[in-house]
Amino acid sequence: MKNKFFILDIFFILVLTSGCITKKDVPEVVLDNQNTPTKNIPQVIINQQTFFVEVASSIEQKNLGLSGRQSLAQNSAMLFVYDNYAVRFFWMKDMNFPLDIIWIKDSVVVACAENTPVFTTGEITRITSPSAVNYVLETVSGTCQRYKITTSDFVDIKL
Repeated sequence: MKNKFFILDIFFILVLTSGCITKKDVPEVVLDNQNTPTKNIPQVIINQQTFFVEVASSIEQKNLGLSGRQSLAQNSAMLFVYDNYAVRFFWMKDMNFPLDIIWIKDSVVVACAENTPVFTTGEITRITSPSAVNYVLETVSGTCQRYKITTSDFVDIKL
């Protein structure tokens, strides 16, 4: 039994580290043999909806973001972590699907940029946070509406 968990842990570590520097899809949630998420996956919870997140904390990870990925599972997201508060600028370069971008200050939703369109030839879609934030959560388009995520919602970030 311990062997199965060890293999799952190794697999998850390989997927996470390769996903941060390459253009792989964010994996579906890694499950144990009872179909429950493994405990060490970073999570963001908003309105009782849990998102299993890939964390972008380095400059390289933040620059790459979700670029080049073909899709993102509804319960997956990318969390951009900053050590200061600032107005954040994001672009949709090399994106293959639209996103909802959730701007977060500490543990509160500042705003949702819904249905952010993908990059088209000759035109870069640029999105700016409405105020200084220290977290940004990228999710599939329609997430804010689906889970009724709005300004002032509480955010529980479990890294």
